[in-house]
Amino acid sequence: MTHIIELDGLRGFAVLIVMFYHFMHVPMNSVNSFDRSFENFFLCGWIGVDLFFVLSGFLITRILIHTKYDRNYFKSFYYKRTLRIFPLYYLYLILCFFVIIPFTYPNATAFEQEKIRVAQDAQAWFFFYVSNIKQAMLGFFLGSGLGHLWTLAIEEQFYIFWPMVVKVFSLKNLKRIGIIILFACLGLRIVLYIMGQTPVTLYSFTLTRIDSLVMGGFIAFLYTEGRITDFKLVNRLLILFTALTVTMLFFFGPRATGHPVVYTVGFTMIALMFTSLLTSLLQEKPTFMKKIFSHGSLVFLGKYSYAIYIFHPLVRQVVLKVVGDPVIYHGTQIPWEIMFTIICSVVSVLVALVSWNLFEKWFLRLKTRPKFSINA
Repeated sequence: MTHIIELDGLRGFAVLIVMFYHFMHVPMNSVNSFDRSFENFFLCGWIGVDLFFVLSGFLITRILIHTKYDRNYFKSFYYKRTLRIFPLYYLYLILCFFVIIPFTYPNATAFEQEKIRVAQDAQAWFFFYVSNIKQAMLGFFLGSGLGHLWTLAIEEQFYIFWPMVVKVFSLKNLKRIGIIILFACLGLRIVLYIMGQTPVTLYSFTLTRIDSLVMGGFIAFLYTEGRITDFKLVNRLLILFTALTVTMLFFFGPRATGHPVVYTVGFTMIALMFTSLLTSLLQEKPTFMKKIFSHGSLVFLGKYSYAIYIFHPLVRQVVLKVVGDPVIYHGTQIPWEIMFTIICSVVSVLVALVSWNLFEKWFLRLKTRPKFSINA
């Protein structure tokens, strides 16, 4: 399969806006309205996880279609996914539960200790990749540097059932299944909202969030068949869905759980926006958009995005402990927040580089073993 470098940049862009979103989670001491607007802008960065979902759905489905009739279809896929995902994920869990939490708990505040106790009670859910379901059951976000792992739980659950679906059904039927799932997810979100389920439940539950992954998969079906040809239409859809998303977030709030419109229909709108963006990058001719996402800085972040995503919430906590609460300069908190974000971003990238060179790459080299020669 042809490697599409712009998609590396797209992954880098996703982790960048998610980082900025989490780094904005600091005490807001300023009452300046401009500071509030600045904060709200970056608090829209949670949509980066939806971009991750769409992109993962496309890349994984493309691999599965390409290897659909190979003898080692399941063995190759799960072997290589395991090598890519499990080592760092479980290293992080061990580091958090058996090193950092025991070390920091005695000196933590009462509020932090309560968050730690909740996370420890959910420990098994993390190790079995179902922390998102526990979070959905609780109706609030798990913390202590572990809450963001709910997205990886959803992706892992997708990796379990989706290869079986792609293997069994024809491309024609797969597209029909994809459409059914898209409408089913939206309908389920609306029904659960009417039933009084919390926004966090709708945000974290697998069956209410898997439509973004399936949308990416749907584009993989069309791309494989060579049916993505009208890129003028794709670009118009990108502009339309971007305008609708921006308008929605402006009027209903930047947070995912801020308004029922956002966490019901809004999730579909955001997924459609990123699906259009992904599709626009698949055309062969050079465009301004492709130039942006093939830029070296975004491609670099894309290469190390997994470790950056894993470690950056922990980095935020450590840096905040070191530098202390935000400081207001001349009536604004923005200079402090910018500097804090820069420091956290640099440290997160450095940690990811260390992780890649001292840990991850040794497992990834095992992917090239001859008997598992199928590209994944």
